[in-house]
Amino acid sequence: MTVTLRAQLQAEWFRRLESLGRALTGEAMLDCASLCTGRCCPHAAMATREPAYTVSPVAIMLPFEMEYIIAQTGVAPGHFRRTPAEIAPGVMVEIGSFDIEKPCPFLTDDFRCRGYDFRPLDCRSFPLTPVFGANGELTFRLGAGCPSLGTFLPAYQARLKTVWRELLPHLSADYRALYNRL
Repeated sequence: MTVTLRAQLQAEWFRRLESLGRALTGEAMLDCASLCTGRCCPHAAMATREPAYTVSPVAIMLPFEMEYIIAQTGVAPGHFRRTPAEIAPGVMVEIGSFDIEKPCPFLTDDFRCRGYDFRPLDCRSFPLTPVFGANGELTFRLGAGCPSLGTFLPAYQARLKTVWRELLPHLSADYRALYNRL
């Protein structure tokens, strides 16, 4: 039986996501638990947060990252918003995301992440956010309102930037535009 291009791409992305998890081990030294009212936590302070505090209103996943996370954690597929994107000529996939305004589906009652080892790259990267330029360039911005930004290790930031730069050739123009739009 011939493997479809979509299945090949999914297998490649699953390997890439596993590698990404290994590359980003260690701590970013963000002091989220004690300083942050939470981008993913349903604290009352979220309702009064300044708009500048939030870098993005959603956590956006890489191609096949939603499927990978579902396979690894068993979280229900209904927790994700899905947006179609062409990731290769003629290959459409649903890009998963979830709204920051709603409690994260991985959040436990004691405000821990039950999917921490498999959280989306977008979550791993915060407060560092990639910005995809129209000509294929990649720049980054930092969430200026993040209260633990001062403890964000430069070495971890550098690893994140390397990961995003290595992913760039595998991210279609359609995906990059979707990421910037959401």
